[in-house]
Amino acid sequence: MSTYQQRPGDISVFKEKTKTNPKAPDWRGTYTDQDGIKWEVSFWEKSGTMLAGSIKPAFVKRVPTNKLDDEIPF
Repeated sequence: MSTYQQRPGDISVFKEKTKTNPKAPDWRGTYTDQDGIKWEVSFWEKSGTMLAGSIKPAFVKRVPTNKLDDEIPF
């Protein structure tokens, strides 16, 4: 396991090894902005020297809480 820690401003991208859908990105990775927020990056090979890409907020799994707010203003 790697001990690499992504710092703000860093992008890590890896080539897709098991691409089954021709419309799926050829490269995927993450970007950490200056505030430490993670983003998902995707790139498609358009020619031998060009990549086109997209960036979107990284998926964050929400953990439901069972806490109820008893203070309901009426």
